[in-house]
Amino acid sequence: MAIIDADAHVIESEATWEFMDGDDLQYKPIPLASQHDGRLFWSIDGALRARRVNVGTDTTRESQELTDVPARVADLDKFGTDVQVNYPSLWTTLTFKHTEADQAVCRGYNRFMASVCSQAPDRLRWVAVLPGSSIDAAIEELHFAKEHGGCGGTFRGWEGDHHPTSPYFFPMYEEAEKLGLPMCFHAGIGNDMVNDFLMGAPDRGNIQRFKWPVMGAFHSLLLSDVSTRFPELRFAFVESGASWIPYLLGDLTRRVAWTQGNINDNGPTDHMLKDNNLFVTCQTNDDLPYVMSYAGEDNLVIGTDYGHADTASELLALRTFQEESGVSPEATSKILDDNARALYGL
Repeated sequence: MAIIDADAHVIESEATWEFMDGDDLQYKPIPLASQHDGRLFWSIDGALRARRVNVGTDTTRESQELTDVPARVADLDKFGTDVQVNYPSLWTTLTFKHTEADQAVCRGYNRFMASVCSQAPDRLRWVAVLPGSSIDAAIEELHFAKEHGGCGGTFRGWEGDHHPTSPYFFPMYEEAEKLGLPMCFHAGIGNDMVNDFLMGAPDRGNIQRFKWPVMGAFHSLLLSDVSTRFPELRFAFVESGASWIPYLLGDLTRRVAWTQGNINDNGPTDHMLKDNNLFVTCQTNDDLPYVMSYAGEDNLVIGTDYGHADTASELLALRTFQEESGVSPEATSKILDDNARALYGL
């Protein structure tokens, strides 16, 4: 059994943008520091974005930023991880005013990740950032990812003015299905107005801004005909835990039964995720026997959130899960290995 980290991160640095060239250079993120308190920022498309926030302290900066690939691989060995799938950090809330900037910065990031992960292709894999402002450009990035070691495309459950079940995304879904790449909804939000509003809530609205869009995308996809339109397309719901699955599946079943005039339904089945190619990252604090009674054991994966420092971060999660999963050895093996291979096509 291999151990696969289904959700890790790179912390973007100046090196991340070294592959931007030509016309794209005018949109290259500019590093800045506050003269008042030393806080770090990026200037991107005319707006300031926080830099190196929510960063873990248990690994080196060079490893976090993937400027030292051997150091990252040494961390994998230390934590008992065979393969690590990497997501960006900056895109949890990053948006753009201009579609040209969106495309340019996404291209730069994806080319950086392709280059660094090619140095350890059996250990490091990556998920491409897709420019939500241009579906044609997003499709181009999916093709680039497929050709250069990428294993999926990532965006948010709320991307600009578009919902994940919008026909706007259908050409991208169709191409991803043809390429065998999953669409991965990672924790985050891609709408500035909603993000700014929710930041006024306690804890800066972190659960509403980052976790709820993932859950909402899951709920909406199951209520829609997207899985019927794209029956081979896999979807992932990343870094929001899995404890919400029983509630949402119960709500969906009751909601559908209500609209059909039959409130006395038999409840959700444990193969709804499998039937619709939906995968969810779980955490060590999830009540997995209960979750699996709704989700089954074939569509759960687990990640460490490597590089970050928040409620989802647990560098030893895979080792802890292997030793204390609370489920059968067969289910443990699926969550640590087989399911991640199925999701990411590894």
